[in-house]
Order: sequence, then structure tokens, then C-alpha cells
Amino acid sequence: MSEAENLDVQEKRKLERCPVTEVLEVFDVHSERQLGRLVDISQEGLMITGRHPVMVNRIFQLLIPLPAPLEGCNEIRLGVESLWSRESQDGSRYWTGFHVICISDRDLACIERLFQAAG
Repeated sequence: MSEAENLDVQEKRKLERCPVTEVLEVFDVHSERQLGRLVDISQEGLMITGRHPVMVNRIFQLLIPLPAPLEGCNEIRLGVESLWSRESQDGSRYWTGFHVICISDRDLACIERLFQAAG
């Protein structure tokens, strides 16, 4: 089992998350800082991996640009709360889990399109 899958098993979720096969960078809208790369996503949460830890119990406005339009959707924007952050076993990166607290209907539909594209 991969490290990402192991972290997924440790979390209890209501909805299945869509694993991301493309490189999708995740940015903090307010600081314009790249937080990491998207590992998986659902309508209720997401996990990223990055070189630096993300503070937990913090609210973020995230931007996830898409490499190509997905039925008119060029990016995903969502408000999230960071729930946990763990250093990888080899110490080279951090895994962070977020709970979605604010998302538009358009961005929800975009996440659904990601599921369809991955399926």
C-alpha cells in the first residue's frame, strides 16, 4: 500500500475521493503561494502533498488551475479548513488533508467532471 493510500485508509470519509492522475498544483489565493500538488479530491475534502507543512486548523481559499478546460471549467476555487498535516516517511514532503467548507455549484460540477474523466 502506498503512503497516500495508507493516509486515505486512516481517514474516515463519507464520500469517495477521486485520485488525480495529472499534476494539478494547489495555490493559496491570499498569499499566492503554491501549497503543493493535489493527490485526491471529493465534494467534501481533498489531500495534497507538498515540500512544506501546512498549518492545521486554518482556513484557506484554494485555487486549482486545470491544465485544459473541462467542459468550460478552467479552475477550481474552494474554501477549506486544514485538518491534519503529516511528514512523509522519508521526510521529503508533507501530506495535508482539508475539509471543504465553501464551494460554488460551478466548482462542485467541475469536481464531478473530474470524477467522470477519471472513471
